[in-house]
Amino acid sequence: MNNSVYRKRRTAARRGAVLKCCLLFCFIAGMRYANAQDTAVPSGIAEQFYMQYPYATDLKYAAEGNQIIVDFLMKNEKYEAFYKKNEWTYTVMDFSYDRLPDKIKEGFKRSRLGEAVVADVAVVYIPSGFETYRFQLKDTGTTKKYHYFSESGKMLHAPPYQD
Repeated sequence: MNNSVYRKRRTAARRGAVLKCCLLFCFIAGMRYANAQDTAVPSGIAEQFYMQYPYATDLKYAAEGNQIIVDFLMKNEKYEAFYKKNEWTYTVMDFSYDRLPDKIKEGFKRSRLGEAVVADVAVVYIPSGFETYRFQLKDTGTTKKYHYFSESGKMLHAPPYQD
């Protein structure tokens, strides 16, 4: 009698362990599937995106309102491509002040912001084929979050991609 009770308990313990393993496996498989879904570029913009950026890696996308943002790496540079209604609106590439062309640095120094400390710089690519340079400043009293400069070093009053 003790032997049969022992067998029943051991069998129940094995079943519980097998059930826990199955649940854990299903949970891990479900999480991998969910993560894979988050990184896939939506089909409406995928063809256009891959034509624009054939060497893009580490893709992640996010939907913010009516805008799709695709984060990616290309040639060890970090980019964000912005799409609205399945059409490309602009792309931002992380950059540094040291890498800026001299025209841009001189234009920034001549502007009313010339004494400000630069926190972040990015290159903004727009559909017209031009590049603009976006500056974010540290601790300024200005109300604008970003300040834009053209390829010639002239300060722009509005973002170049603004509708």
